[in-house]
Amino acid sequence: MKIKKVYILGGSGLIGSSVVKNFIKRGHKVLNIDIVDKKFALKQKQKNYFYKNLDLSNLNILEKEFKNLFKKYFIPDIFINCSYPLKEDSSKNSFENLKVNGLVNSLNAHLASYIWTSTIILKEMKKKNIKGNVVLLGSIYGLIGQDPDNYDNTSISENVSYSAIKGGIVNYSRIAASCFGRNGIRVNCICPGGILDKKKKYFSKNSKFSKSYLKKVPLKRFGNAEEIADAIYFLSSSKATYINGSTFVIDVGLTAI
Repeated sequence: MKIKKVYILGGSGLIGSSVVKNFIKRGHKVLNIDIVDKKFALKQKQKNYFYKNLDLSNLNILEKEFKNLFKKYFIPDIFINCSYPLKEDSSKNSFENLKVNGLVNSLNAHLASYIWTSTIILKEMKKKNIKGNVVLLGSIYGLIGQDPDNYDNTSISENVSYSAIKGGIVNYSRIAASCFGRNGIRVNCICPGGILDKKKKYFSKNSKFSKSYLKKVPLKRFGNAEEIADAIYFLSSSKATYINGSTFVIDVGLTAI
């Protein structure tokens, strides 16, 4: 097995941490770029794992920071972007409560950051003639509308900016695939459905949100982060060399209805 050099942005989050673990256990060299959870970093500490504590929402410093990372560590063969820099209260991004300043800040911190960091890395891969693989993380809510029934009488609400951000990522993946594909770089996008996060109360078995959401899901369950990580690994592998510019929906059939 050839050892690959991998950049994972947002590698300390729910899905990102599973992606990091998946590549490490298969012997690849991994750089996790995130506002890093030190406990997570310590658990992964070994010779092929590196991390950089970096605020990806700070657009003005990113180009300089990544140039330094390319020099200090490596230029990646595989690039996975799981980043979502800021934790947000979804209620502030509902139609009812949306404010222009909050909307602009959210789009800058997430969509602009996502596109800018991805572009910096893609251009460097092209410059160094690396025929690599890129997987971007979208969401089913970048493809379909959020069902307001799921949020009735719950502590959460629809999130306007989240849908706009994820829809932007999906379409960015397509233009990146068409433009960088000429240089032998494959770009694909994964769009997960509901992924179980045990730290959030609204995912509990008896919560109103869970009951409403799962009622509409054919297989009647949430996904888990490891399932998404496995799909990302496949798209990054030599078994997926004919796949470029594709959007993979992993939602146990919700969007098929």
